[in-house]
Amino acid sequence: VTGRSRGQVALIGHALPDSVAESLAELLLVLGCWEESAVFAFQRLAGRGELQHHAQAQLLRIAREEEHHEQLLRGLRASLPTPRPDPLLKGRLRRFFLTLESREIGVHFARLAALDSAVCSILGELRSPKGKIHLESGIARIFQNIHEDEANHVRTALSLGHELAGRQLSAGLGQPQLPE
Repeated sequence: VTGRSRGQVALIGHALPDSVAESLAELLLVLGCWEESAVFAFQRLAGRGELQHHAQAQLLRIAREEEHHEQLLRGLRASLPTPRPDPLLKGRLRRFFLTLESREIGVHFARLAALDSAVCSILGELRSPKGKIHLESGIARIFQNIHEDEANHVRTALSLGHELAGRQLSAGLGQPQLPE
């Protein structure tokens, strides 16, 4: 999928048993919603005028990587069976992600880091020898690439959250908060 223009997806061949492919397709819907929500969350954060240029650049880089992950997952989903329809799922997931926002900078970045860390745990389990994916090289490679990026996002979110909260506290601005 790397090197394709935006919106194009590549089908990934696999030999997963039907039950595993169906379960993976359902999981990818959830992961895809997280990636889509993460793009907007990191773009919104980067658009804050009070952030220094290096922080904005890091947040925009993460947003681009999250968008690329969503495209990779979309391509993988196209190679799997269509999951059972759940008309409420996307709305519930969007509301869930919105509830994670906090005006307190440290809390906000910690929550983003926690979600990315959870994605790392899920992808690690799927790729482990006890998971069903490790023998599927195309799928495993996609998950490995996303996993590596998400681990970097965890480090970046924690670092930026610590830096921004510390800067506000040392400036005597009280509890660090994001403007509304």
